Amino acid sequence: MRSLHSALLAAQKSPTAKPYVRVEVVEKIGAAGRFNWSRLYTGEEPDCHNDATMPGDGSLVRIRGGGGIYRQRTPDPGPGSDFSQWYYWGYSGSDVAICSQGAEVLAFWIQSSGWLRRR
Repeated sequence: MRSLHSALLAAQKSPTAKPYVRVEVVEKIGAAGRFNWSRLYTGEEPDCHNDATMPGDGSLVRIRGGGGIYRQRTPDPGPGSDFSQWYYWGYSGSDVAICSQGAEVLAFWIQSSGWLRRR
């Protein structure tokens, strides 16, 4: 059995106590922040494996497979940004991953031959 805090016990015994429920809504699940996603771009790119990261400069760096490896860097992502410019890296592959720490960005993909590449 749980015991009540002393302030709650005192309030419970008070002749003028009025019970109420306090509801607090926070954008967290446990200790982790919860994101409110919004669509900024709907493009013509094919559905394929993709990944994104945000390095320390605040830019958005994306990578996608599907007929080759493509990358994109958007310096200031937001509602008015151009998300349509993709740069072809010239490699064949499909499964992709990207990560960053500070200003360093690492991109990984599996080539059609089965080798893991990094750039």
